[in-house]
Amino acid sequence: MLRQRVQTLLRRSPQDVVILIGRAFKGGFKDCSPEDILMPVMKAAVQRANIEFRDVNDALIGNVLAELGFAKTGRMALNAAGFPSTTTFRTVNRQFNISSSLKESPVKDARGRLMPMGMTSENVAKRYNVDHKAQDEYALERHRRASVV
Repeated sequence: MLRQRVQTLLRRSPQDVVILIGRAFKGGFKDCSPEDILMPVMKAAVQRANIEFRDVNDALIGNVLAELGFAKTGRMALNAAGFPSTTTFRTVNRQFNISSSLKESPVKDARGRLMPMGMTSENVAKRYNVDHKAQDEYALERHRRASVV
C-alpha cells in the first residue's frame, strides 16, 4: 500500500516542481559570528534550567564543519554568555552518512526533472505572461529582502 502511494507520488509529470536548494548567502545572520549566535542560546539554556552559570561544570557544543573543532567559538561564546572561565566544554562535529541510503531512495528519480533556470524563465514568461524583466526585478527584490538584517 505504502509502496503504491510512493510510486504514485513519484510518477513524472510536466507540472512537477523540484527544489534542489533554497537558501541565500546574505540572510539576516550574514554579519553575525558563530559565537554571537551561540551565546544567547547558551544563556537561554541556563535560564530555562533555572540554574546559575557557576553551576555548569561542563558544556557540550556541536556544529558541523567548524574550524579548529569549534574550540575558539565555544570558548568565546561561554565567556560572553557569563560562564566562569573554569567551565570546561567539549565540541562535537556530527555529520550523518546518508549517502548509501540516498542511493536507494526515490530522490534519484528527481534527475529526470532537472531544468536549467533559463528554461524555467522561458516557461514562466510563456505560461504566465511574466516577461524576463519583471522576473529579474522580482528576483532582485527577493535577494534584497533576504540581505536585510
